[in-house]
Amino acid sequence: ERLIGNAIRAFGARAAASSREMGRSGYRLVERNIGTGGQPSRPRLMRTVGMAASNAVPPTLEAGSQRIEVSIDGTIELKP
Repeated sequence: ERLIGNAIRAFGARAAASSREMGRSGYRLVERNIGTGGQPSRPRLMRTVGMAASNAVPPTLEAGSQRIEVSIDGTIELKP
C-alpha cells in the first residue's frame, strides 16, 4: 500500500510539472492504470483519485525476499 501511495504521488507530481512546463493552469485526471507485483496494469476509468488505491490488486507475498513493483500509466487533460 505504501508503494502504491508513493507511485500515485509521483504520478501527480509529474502531471503537475507537465502542466506547468506547458504553461497551463493545471490538469484533470482522465484515466489511470495501476499494476502491482509483476501483474500488468489493467485499464480502468478513474472517476476519483481515491478509487485508484482501492481498486489496485495487492501482490502475493511469500517467505523470503521478493521484488515488488508498482507501475502507473495514465491520461491527463491539461487545463487552459
